[in-house]
Amino acid sequence: MFFKKSLTNPFTNLFGGINMKVKIEVIEALVDLVVCRALVDKTTPNSSNLRNGWCIDALLGDIDAFVVIACNNPAAYAEIGRQMLVKVKNLPEIATLTRLAIFRGERLLPFDANRQKSLIAMAKKIKTVISGLPDGTRKLRLQSLLEYHTGVFYDACGLFDKAAQSQQESVGKASSLGDVSGIAIASFLEIFYRLKYALQKNKATGKIFTEMQKSFKQLVKVLHGSPFQVQWAEGNGPVHMIEACIWLDKLHPQWRTWVGTAFAASKKLGEAFKPDANFVRAVFDMDLCGNQNTGEALKAIAEGDSGNEVKATVLLILIRRAVDAGRLKEARSIMEKMPKQGTQHVCAIAKRLLAPSK
Repeated sequence: MFFKKSLTNPFTNLFGGINMKVKIEVIEALVDLVVCRALVDKTTPNSSNLRNGWCIDALLGDIDAFVVIACNNPAAYAEIGRQMLVKVKNLPEIATLTRLAIFRGERLLPFDANRQKSLIAMAKKIKTVISGLPDGTRKLRLQSLLEYHTGVFYDACGLFDKAAQSQQESVGKASSLGDVSGIAIASFLEIFYRLKYALQKNKATGKIFTEMQKSFKQLVKVLHGSPFQVQWAEGNGPVHMIEACIWLDKLHPQWRTWVGTAFAASKKLGEAFKPDANFVRAVFDMDLCGNQNTGEALKAIAEGDSGNEVKATVLLILIRRAVDAGRLKEARSIMEKMPKQGTQHVCAIAKRLLAPSK
């Protein structure tokens, strides 16, 4: 019953401007499509690469790409999962994959402390369910997916040490059976989360950033020609490198390359990537804090629909500018506008900038 309980209203702003009846019909059609395949699916992930071979896993991935990435509608994806679960509850492994789809959709929606607790409980419940499944490549694939999604969720909560640990465990699962794409993505995120934790705790970051650069190069190499090239090697990966440079106040030689690559990818990635596209457009000519003319664009991002981390990052740029100009009152005022959830590392940097000199 835990998984049947909706944490959100799934019919809010579904698929842009189409009417309510059509929205419901689209969801029902996608549910029927997956269920009709699920009922006869005897496939399993390949022992040489867990990402390949399981029909329903691939089909849900395609629906994710359409509903979550192209339409930017994780609530609809979670609702598809809920409706599926009623119809596949007697197929334990596929039902568990469906529970992961629900968790994937729900973790992308805004959450407060109460929803955070609910989502943590959901992840723990899924882990318990997976532990009771028969051994095999389906179980290993589900374990790897859970660790990845849990890691990304912990990151959104600001629990960076737990996020890094989850990605490390995902790497281990992916490594056991040759999921080279999964290894590359989870390895990169594990280092990225360790960097955030170090920034939050004011620990040394030099070696971690060096690791991150090497991991990003490996990510680009491994994902070339794969279904994840645009989303990760050209989109998310470069954006994370740009963010890291801003946090560290480091102008990297690859800065403009990363910004240009991410901006080009934004034209292919759909609605979900638009806030990041606005971010990279604003910083393209910024050269960190050098170009003061980007101030209005940065303020617009901070006041727009970007995620908390991007908002905090552009506010950090504005705080640095104010501090450098001696406008400490303005800098403190900007600091008060910083979102707190999932941005503990950025807030910590800002606090250090504004701390009285000893």
